[in-house]
Amino acid sequence: MCIRDSRRDNQLSVRYLRADGKIRWASVRFTEFIWDNSKAILVFFSDTTEQIEAQNKIKQQTEELIAQSKRLKFANTQIISQKDELQKSHKQTISSIKYASLIQRAVLPNNQLLNFFFPENLIFFRPRDIVSGDFYFVKQVKDYLIIAVADCTGHGVPKVLMSMLGITLLNEIVSKSEFESAGHILNELRNDVKKSLRQTGVECEQQDGMDIFFCIVDFVAKQLKFAGAYNPLYMFKFNKKEQYYNFIEFKADRQSIGIY
Repeated sequence: MCIRDSRRDNQLSVRYLRADGKIRWASVRFTEFIWDNSKAILVFFSDTTEQIEAQNKIKQQTEELIAQSKRLKFANTQIISQKDELQKSHKQTISSIKYASLIQRAVLPNNQLLNFFFPENLIFFRPRDIVSGDFYFVKQVKDYLIIAVADCTGHGVPKVLMSMLGITLLNEIVSKSEFESAGHILNELRNDVKKSLRQTGVECEQQDGMDIFFCIVDFVAKQLKFAGAYNPLYMFKFNKKEQYYNFIEFKADRQSIGIY
């Protein structure tokens, strides 16, 4: 007769070395019971190697996931910090460019001058970016009205710097010119641009410059003198006899202002 006392059950997890030299895990449970009025012990033995190895593998994977989570959290913190720095830098850059656009517009001509001489004029000036690499120039010197429209090479800030250089040089040149020839003034502008940018024609040298339309309106002689670097002059002349407009193109030279 066997009477089992469940309160006396004991279970252990043991590691043992098998005869083939492999380490195995086992679950050993001891149960005390009474057999023929004597105490006895019943031992239950089961191999739990696969279960233990699976648990250890899950534990290792869990620890790796926790460590990876910590690394990702740190990396995310770094990314957020860098994003904040980039946004701050971007904001400062945009603010500087917007202020530069105010300076650029300040040096562009006052439209009142064109409106006075040409009441029906139209100027369309809309930079693709905040600032523009294109510019227009209008200035009255004595009995002459100087008009120019230029497209500078490059992109972004370098193009804007070229436009500022072009406006500055044109102001200097027309202030001391005799206005005998529009082409002569463009030649002076080209020489000044090459000198300012230190262009000598050496191979691999930067070749910044501008394409430009340039004309001189002589109010005394009632003449218009034109010269262009890649930018032609288009004129619509009304034919009173035929009652329609003639379209006339005055071609520009195929060379830019600057080295080419």
